[in-house]
Amino acid sequence: MFRKVIGLAGYLFLLLPAAVAADTAIEGAIIGVDVGYGNLQTNIPADAMTIDLGDPFTFSCNGVSFEATWVSWYEDVAEGEWLGLSGQSDQVQIAVSFGHADEASGCNVGDAIELKLATT
Repeated sequence: MFRKVIGLAGYLFLLLPAAVAADTAIEGAIIGVDVGYGNLQTNIPADAMTIDLGDPFTFSCNGVSFEATWVSWYEDVAEGEWLGLSGQSDQVQIAVSFGHADEASGCNVGDAIELKLATT
């Protein structure tokens, strides 16, 4: 699904598919991991999250699913809980409040991710 391309000067480039949104699910990829914090940066536009702040959603990566809450800031959930928010590039970021999402999930750059939104 993903291809790795070695460019000039040995830089590694990942050719990732664009995020795809359906009614209650969005498929994308992890495009970065914050150094020091372990937050997962995705290629999913934050405006694709058609849920309200405080609403739950599920994300899946490498065959494992996690329950999270869509928030505006890390402290909006209890310590150790999963969350999603609009990151610096207006893309979905997955994190653990006061934790390391990369270590807790086993997900890494290039992995596919699926977000399932709560329906009302």
